[in-house]
Amino acid sequence: MQEIIWSGPALEDLRRISAWLMDNADGETAVRILAMIRAACVGLENFPSRGPMLVQGTRKFRVAGTRYLILYRAEPSRLIVTRVFHARENWQLEI
Repeated sequence: MQEIIWSGPALEDLRRISAWLMDNADGETAVRILAMIRAACVGLENFPSRGPMLVQGTRKFRVAGTRYLILYRAEPSRLIVTRVFHARENWQLEI
């Protein structure tokens, strides 16, 4: 099993997403979506090649049931979550 590492920008993305959800949805929805994002990362821990390869070893994975995308790099002993975006954001600039 790989270790999951959250980059500083990915943690900031989670804070930004949480704040947006709290302002625009109810607290239960915010908690549910953030839990789904975290659960998707745990799933990637077991299947690190699951998302399509983008560039420079970065992969993209869409969180089931949401419009959120996880950008990550899989290394032999760890999975590094580099960013988390809503699909409508211009996430391609961040790769």
